[in-house]
Amino acid sequence: MKMAIFGMEATMRKLIRSSLAVITILALTSCGGGGGSSGDPITISRQDPFVTDQYNVVLRGKSFVPADSFCYINQTISFRAFAGEYSVVWENLANSSSGIAHVSPFCEQDVSWEVLQGIPLALGENQVTATLTTDTGTWQDTVIVTRLVDVIPPKILGVFPEGLSTGTYNGFISMTFSEQIDLDSLWNNFSLQNSVTKELVSGDGSLNTVSPSFQPNPGLDANTTYIVHIDGVQDLSGNVMNEPVEWVFTTGF
Repeated sequence: MKMAIFGMEATMRKLIRSSLAVITILALTSCGGGGGSSGDPITISRQDPFVTDQYNVVLRGKSFVPADSFCYINQTISFRAFAGEYSVVWENLANSSSGIAHVSPFCEQDVSWEVLQGIPLALGENQVTATLTTDTGTWQDTVIVTRLVDVIPPKILGVFPEGLSTGTYNGFISMTFSEQIDLDSLWNNFSLQNSVTKELVSGDGSLNTVSPSFQPNPGLDANTTYIVHIDGVQDLSGNVMNEPVEWVFTTGF
């Protein structure tokens, strides 16, 4: 009877070791090896049609997970680490521009990458190539991006503080435009005025070309109404905003 029990225990230990081996293999292979979901080592996400009237375009895509990469968990978030070289760079032959893409650190089925700052475009066709380089090789994918002449003027999509709002004190003023704008045309035609004294408020303008902000210096007076006026703003193609924009808000105590 003891021999039978001992035999069963030995069999169970073998089964447990076998199960652990399978789990270990699955855990390792789930994080590495193979190509992307498309089967290609690197792919650029397509837009149909790939046409824009903007000066730059955000490029993103997927690339394969190398077999020597591994995942680790930090505060419940799974991150990926590469044992060797793993980089994605881009190049636009139309204007000889190039740069490095941001590779996502998160552990996913495919590796995600993105050109966060956008790729500058020339008028007409732009042949844009993304190149993946690892310890085992180099792969490329190419798309054609067509930039058209921009004839549409910019417009304001939103402002802060909102018109007729109350309770904002010593805060900044911000605007969101429909496209990138020429900052000189904005700050040369921007005014923030005390509605009672008519005194203009000085301050500092940001360098964001889509969502610029203005920081009053010194800060705004309490319980005071201010008028924001914007006129003559141009986009990067020289198209001028159709009409002036003005709104009023009141600070708090």
